[in-house]
Amino acid sequence: MLPFDITIAAANEYGAAASSKLYGVEILNEGFGTSVDDSVLEQQATFIARSILPLQAVGYFSNMKGIEAYLGLCVGRNAKSPRAREPSASRLSLNY
Repeated sequence: MLPFDITIAAANEYGAAASSKLYGVEILNEGFGTSVDDSVLEQQATFIARSILPLQAVGYFSNMKGIEAYLGLCVGRNAKSPRAREPSASRLSLNY
């Protein structure tokens, strides 16, 4: 797998938002585990990143539409923004 970038975007219920980026991420190895006691399936990955942009506050939003628009920009869903698309081999979106 070619190196890829990860964008971490966060917002809380008060409208404060922050973002961070990991550049040139390479997966070194993977693991998988199960637990019958907790009914949990989990997957772990060990990785390295060539560069890290630290977590930075990006401002406050007054409603959920603003937060959703910002989070969309962080993961490259809005091609109109110059910050939305940065060169990378692939993109990883984490949804919890």
